[in-house]
Amino acid sequence: EDARAQQVVLIGQRIRELRRERMTLTQLAAASGVSIGLLSRLENGVGNPSFAALSQIARALEVDVHAFFEPPPGN
Repeated sequence: EDARAQQVVLIGQRIRELRRERMTLTQLAAASGVSIGLLSRLENGVGNPSFAALSQIARALEVDVHAFFEPPPGN
C-alpha cells in the first residue's frame, strides 16, 4: 500500500513537471479531456489514476505514458 501511494505521488510530480514545461492546468484539462479537479488531485499525489486518464494526459503532453513512471532528470 505504501509503495503504491508513493508511486501515485511520483506520477503526479512527473505530470506537473511535464505540464509546467508546456501548458497550464486549464489547457491540459481541455487538451486531455480529464477534469481540472482530477488533474489537480493527481498532481498533488491524491487519488487513483486510471490508465485511460494517464493515456489521455500523456497524449495531450505529447509524451509516452512511461514518462510518468521515470524519475525526473537530475534525480
